[in-house]
Amino acid sequence: MIITDERLKKVVLIEGWTVMRKFMEDILQKVVGYELYIVLRDAKSLEKYIKGNNIALIIMDITSSDENEILETVKRIRAMSPDTRIILTTITSSAVLVEKAKAAGANGVWQKEISESSFIKACALL
Repeated sequence: MIITDERLKKVVLIEGWTVMRKFMEDILQKVVGYELYIVLRDAKSLEKYIKGNNIALIIMDITSSDENEILETVKRIRAMSPDTRIILTTITSSAVLVEKAKAAGANGVWQKEISESSFIKACALL
């Protein structure tokens, strides 16, 4: 039986690239107050995992999936869970992508870079 501390902020990570996923997992496990609730390779099954759970943060890779599909997923999650913080990650960011992401309901876009501090800052729960 897994016992979790309900005071921890539950985080869902969706990342298709194995190395980047491991990098993000390692960082999130070090951050005090976060519980890495589930790690997925794609967003296809995301909604069934977050329904009925108090998820504080979703970090979702937009690079390995269809951009429009991810933005539609963000809209559905925002409708289901208005208080959940949603961060999209990408290799290359643009002002247009940031605008589309925010219009869909994402809190922000983090351009993937190997910087632990910038990743933590992007995920900061406000």
